[in-house]
Amino acid sequence: MFKNTPTHLCFIRLVKGSVEPGGVPLGHNLSSFLRLSLLYKFGDVYLDTHVIVLQRLTRLRKVIGAQTLDGRTGNWTRLNNAVLAFDKDYRSWPGISKRFAFPNF
Repeated sequence: MFKNTPTHLCFIRLVKGSVEPGGVPLGHNLSSFLRLSLLYKFGDVYLDTHVIVLQRLTRLRKVIGAQTLDGRTGNWTRLNNAVLAFDKDYRSWPGISKRFAFPNF
């Protein structure tokens, strides 16, 4: 599933143990890689089941959920996979997938 996607290298390194995933369990990382790989290959919108949609999703593109904000800088410091929306083969995926899966990668 991960072959020919930007998450492929991260997946290989994770399985071989050559990268430290932090406090995130392996199963959670694999679930995230699967979401990212499917969106890269096919494009569309992914929502966790607890997300409540209040508006139409037709304009939702190039979106990844943000979870933590640095109060000092105003920058998002942690990404969240509850809401993802990308077009197929989105050109920024390699950087997104690495930062999403391994913030210190």
